[in-house]
Amino acid sequence: VKFQIVARGGENTTAIASGNFGKVVVRIWGYSHSSMGVRRASDILGELTFMKYCYDCGIPIPKVLTSTSGNNYETLPGGSSYMVMEYVEGDEPNHYSNKMISDVARTMAKMHDIVQTFSFPDGRSWPGTILDATRTRIEKYQLLTPMPINENTRVLDAAIATFEGMLSRTNLQALRRGVIHGDIMWENIKCRQDKLTGIFDFDDCRESFFVEDMAKSIMH
Repeated sequence: VKFQIVARGGENTTAIASGNFGKVVVRIWGYSHSSMGVRRASDILGELTFMKYCYDCGIPIPKVLTSTSGNNYETLPGGSSYMVMEYVEGDEPNHYSNKMISDVARTMAKMHDIVQTFSFPDGRSWPGTILDATRTRIEKYQLLTPMPINENTRVLDAAIATFEGMLSRTNLQALRRGVIHGDIMWENIKCRQDKLTGIFDFDDCRESFFVEDMAKSIMH
């Protein structure tokens, strides 16, 4: 068996295993989820349950494969948990055509529609809010337009103050909520001939505002 790590982060590690069985994707969860705290077993169960629900509803995501013990995930001797998924053909997009953007948008809209009948079996440790990681998001945007540190800080603080001021005048009850993927961006999708073939990395899925899902995808 050939085992190749294709992504390594603080939250999880992803590898491709290949052999006479073909190719599969192995995902190893970290002990925590960024600054959101220690990862619970219920967080893994919630992620897997949402993935299965989306797969059964026809969303293009990899199927989670069961182990020889019949489980959706297993635990390594060191304590980390992992799962095995089918390998989805396609390429990480290096451009964005109107057709591809429309395909991603329609798929996200379908996900937001089907979750009206879905709920996590035991909640999630990191419920989202409309202010979720706002400073981090704006800081990433600021990196695209470099400026002196003091000026950068001033612009960042002003942007956040403006955003929070607008938020205080917004009727949040009018915004639709539900379970979101939370991270549909170029690193987490595959396409083939401008058609979406797979959505990956459901680590951020949680209850939040649908507009948060859309805003993050548009930003990236």
